[in-house]
Amino acid sequence: MADYSIKTNELKALRRAKIDQFVQMYGRGDKKLTEPHKKERIGKILGPEIEKLKGFGQNKDKGVLLVKNFKDCEDFAKYPNDPYEVKKTGKSKVFYVEIRDDGTLIMEGIHLNGKENDDKERSTWGVMSISDKHAARSEKKQFEEGILKTISDRTMAIHDNNRDLDNLFESPNIDTNEDKETQY
Repeated sequence: MADYSIKTNELKALRRAKIDQFVQMYGRGDKKLTEPHKKERIGKILGPEIEKLKGFGQNKDKGVLLVKNFKDCEDFAKYPNDPYEVKKTGKSKVFYVEIRDDGTLIMEGIHLNGKENDDKERSTWGVMSISDKHAARSEKKQFEEGILKTISDRTMAIHDNNRDLDNLFESPNIDTNEDKETQY
């Protein structure tokens, strides 16, 4: 079993510096995210697929617009791959992503299974995450119950404000270095 504990002040300071970088780039939902923070978070989730969307990346003048309703999609292949499914089958597309002011994520998509153009047979999906503040509360409760394994980077600054971060750093069972691509 890996030991994730961070016990020295020097290592804690390095990790806090990474937390500060995260907050500068992606904001804090408990302090209300700005539009640039929301865009950065969408980019973090979609990874390189962000280039397919209008208004993002190097091709911001080209690309598809995210739509609220999959019935408005004309060519599903143009939409970004589902970052969580692409490693498995590559046959799922994202057609809508929203990050709210509090960090809540709403993401919807469709499975490309040959039935996507059939109103009755198509297979769509949706994911919703809780806000940054609620995620931090949930992590704290899991920590108190001894079942917490990882901490999201979007909650680290909240834990620090609540003076819980040192306890989380020092726990050998909790990975506090979760900054992974497409992780939310």
